[in-house]
Amino acid sequence: MAEAAKEETPKAEEDAEMKAAEDAPAEEAEKDAEMKEEKPAESEEAKEEAKEEAKEEAKPKEPEKPKEKEEDAPEDSREKLAAAVGFHAEDTTLNAVVAAEGKLMLTLAEGGFQFLIAGARASVGLKSGRYMFEATLLANSLPQSGPQRQAPQVVRLGFSTAGAPLILGDGEESVGFDVEGFIVHGKNKRRVTQKVVAEQVLGVLLNLDPESPNANTLSIFRNGARVCEPQPLPENLKGRTLFPTISLRGAALRLNFAGPPMRALPFRCRMLREAAAADCEVAEPATPADGRYELVVPIALPEEGCFDWVDQFLAKNPRYVELSSRALVEWAEKSGVFRKTPGKGCNDRPEPGFGVPTLDDLAALLRLVTSVAPAMPRNYVVPEILRNLLPEGRQALLDKFSGFRKNAIVMLGEPGEAFKEGVHAAILQDKKAKAEAEARKRKLEADRRKLLEKKRAEAERKRAGIKEGEADEKKEEEEAPEEKEEEPAVELTEEEKKVVFRKRLLPDLLAPELAKTFSKFTLPGEDEGFDEVRFEWQPAAGASEYLKEWVLKRKATQRVEDLAPSTWFKDTWAEWQKLLLDWKKKQSEWKKVLEQLKEWKKEGKKEDKKDGEEKPPEVDTENLDPMRVENVCDVGSGQPLFSNFEYEDWCLLSLRFELHLLVHAFRRDIDDPERPTFHESHLTFYYTRYFKKPLELKMFAVNTNAELTEMIKDTMVIDETTSMLQGQLADDSPMDSFVKLAEEHRRDRQRRLDAGDESAELKFQKPTPPRAPGARPPFAAAQRIPGALPAGQKVGPSATPQQPRFAPGNIRPAVAAGAQKVPFQAAPRAIQPVKPTGSIQPLRTAPLPTGQTSGAKRPFSPAPKAVIQPGKQAKTGFGRW
Repeated sequence: MAEAAKEETPKAEEDAEMKAAEDAPAEEAEKDAEMKEEKPAESEEAKEEAKEEAKEEAKPKEPEKPKEKEEDAPEDSREKLAAAVGFHAEDTTLNAVVAAEGKLMLTLAEGGFQFLIAGARASVGLKSGRYMFEATLLANSLPQSGPQRQAPQVVRLGFSTAGAPLILGDGEESVGFDVEGFIVHGKNKRRVTQKVVAEQVLGVLLNLDPESPNANTLSIFRNGARVCEPQPLPENLKGRTLFPTISLRGAALRLNFAGPPMRALPFRCRMLREAAAADCEVAEPATPADGRYELVVPIALPEEGCFDWVDQFLAKNPRYVELSSRALVEWAEKSGVFRKTPGKGCNDRPEPGFGVPTLDDLAALLRLVTSVAPAMPRNYVVPEILRNLLPEGRQALLDKFSGFRKNAIVMLGEPGEAFKEGVHAAILQDKKAKAEAEARKRKLEADRRKLLEKKRAEAERKRAGIKEGEADEKKEEEEAPEEKEEEPAVELTEEEKKVVFRKRLLPDLLAPELAKTFSKFTLPGEDEGFDEVRFEWQPAAGASEYLKEWVLKRKATQRVEDLAPSTWFKDTWAEWQKLLLDWKKKQSEWKKVLEQLKEWKKEGKKEDKKDGEEKPPEVDTENLDPMRVENVCDVGSGQPLFSNFEYEDWCLLSLRFELHLLVHAFRRDIDDPERPTFHESHLTFYYTRYFKKPLELKMFAVNTNAELTEMIKDTMVIDETTSMLQGQLADDSPMDSFVKLAEEHRRDRQRRLDAGDESAELKFQKPTPPRAPGARPPFAAAQRIPGALPAGQKVGPSATPQQPRFAPGNIRPAVAAGAQKVPFQAAPRAIQPVKPTGSIQPLRTAPLPTGQTSGAKRPFSPAPKAVIQPGKQAKTGFGRW
């Protein structure tokens, strides 16, 4: 019975289903009828709903929120952190302002500070556990006075190691998020969330709990909600103590390290101030025992390792702050300010080249920084080479840092082994960086060639019709194991191991600045206000002697850029120019007398001789000793000593006196007993500075200063050991003595020429005479060519009627000398004269000679007729007829 009941039950169910299926069409028909009745009323509502749905679909969909794996923090009975979370002065940049016990942070925004990113590192670091801190962006940008260029806003929140740079993203020792939605680690930047706007609360959570599913991660929350997946910590930061670090520009932040969170997270997490003492590390402030911070003033000579010493000092003392022009330029570059023209200036004062007036004026910015720095309690090092070597520069610096312990460290002479090892390490590091760059370049080039070969092989297989499977088999056969290129070991050469002072890309000081100031360099003393003067490499006596020798060497080789001619030089030079003109005038007069006597002798005339007048005795000028002549303008018979001077002799005479005057004027104007003269390489510079004209060696047919002075060695020589110019005459030597020397030199050359020595001949290059204003250069006379008109023949309508205006075959004939010039008119055919009639007849052309071409053919068009009124003349292109 039970089985029969079971069989009947399925049958009943099947019958019910069939009946329902039969009734379904009827019910659907009734529903359709009802829908048709309601459709007119609901159509408008449906359209509106469809529009709203379309708008919602058009809106960008928010990314799906990550699933939360974090759990509420359990109760922790361990001892809590006792110290408050704040910021030590040495762990903040000079433009960072922290107020309200570390709850408010903003930046200075005047004098170029608005372009520099401010940074601050908290005093408490985490080494384990899971903790967070919060920050609220209070303003998009700080107000700036004046029409200045606005710097883009920067806000970065993250963690860094102790001693790492204070700007997040500067180096591999920090990691953090910025308000643009990126995570930043060194040069790597990756977007992980959307941009943050003002008044939003950002929570940064560091999870170092090994039992957590998100261990060794960094997370960011916006208004209590997670905005991205937990980001893993870089490998180099795992297992290290990390301190909260904040970097900002053009913004103000409200910070929260303690107390309840401003926005609760989906799970309970303790703030940094509530951390267990065992999970934290507290950084102690670098407060001196006596309360006086230190100001270190390094003293070193240019190109002798000052900045290498500073780099080594800062590596050993990371809490010292460098105040220098190069530090400001590096700070601006790390702040993202683009440098348009790098690599100019010097290490002491590099040229910024940012294109921002407040940043490009480094001197003003450095003055502002040194004015602000004394108010910030921390230790400073000031590597300003030029200022630290001048007593007035040191005094101005010490006056600003009252209350600091002022220590001068002098590095002169042979450095110690520790410094040399640091220099060699820096050289090796530079070589490794270059080798790595070259290796990357070679690898990229190899990859590029490999890709091209692959594409070429694929193209060849396609042309050959090889199938894909066969191509893969063939490719596997052809592919050989890739050989890894072994990187060559980078080591120092023997020459590099001998280097004591590393040569940098830029000089430490510019040559003009060094030339103006090196003679004033001095060593510091305690009487200047220093608490201590420490000699690092040599004792005080050795350093003082080293500086003295260095200055003497520079005096022999360094030119004086600001040297100006004195009144004594100007007066002496004017007197010489006047005397030189008189001598040339007397020579010209004597030559005229000789020409007159020559003409009289030729004509047979005799000199008029008055009664009682005796003829002056004749003097043998060739055998006369020039040095014994008393009057160079009259050797005894009215003849001047310089009567036989040629152009070359006058040039050498002027050169003798000019170099003589230059050397003595330099000695007088420099007024330094340790610098009586100058180096021969500076001759052209001083010559131009004094005489306001260039010294052109090619005019004297020589190439070097030594060859030039060899011609006037009786007046000026170059010392073979020191290469210094040495004058042979006293500064009060009479001016006519130079004429005597020039005449003696002329006679010596003449004797050598008479003996057949051709090397004694001088071939000076004469300067081109100046052209008068508006004058045209001379033209050569026109040469007579076939077809040119003869001289004196008229050209134009008055010419002979049957004669062509131009010779056949000449497009533009030359006009002979004396012919009248007319504007050019090409006439390939001879023109027949037009008879004067009552109307103008069309122009007719005569047939061309055999073999002559007429040029481009033009369609013939008759000239328009003109009616001549009675008493009038017909005006044609050939004048009036």
